[in-house]
Amino acid sequence: MVRDKVFLSEARRHLDQLVEQVRSEGHRILLENGGKPVAALVPPSDLRAIEWLEDWLDGQDALDVLADYRETGGVRWEDIKRDLGQ
Repeated sequence: MVRDKVFLSEARRHLDQLVEQVRSEGHRILLENGGKPVAALVPPSDLRAIEWLEDWLDGQDALDVLADYRETGGVRWEDIKRDLGQ
């Protein structure tokens, strides 16, 4: 859950304080520009969790592709080249 929203211009002026909030209190700070989110400051543990989840999802995609390959036998290289117009 994002605890704070900060305009990018304000974040530039107070970056050291915002980083300290993230480091010491675990705050998640959403940076906005023109009312739209552009970036976030998050604790390293949150970043590690996001990266772990991305890796897990990539693994699930790979397993799905492998299962599809085993079921259908894959696609011939000649068919791929033909579909790409080569």
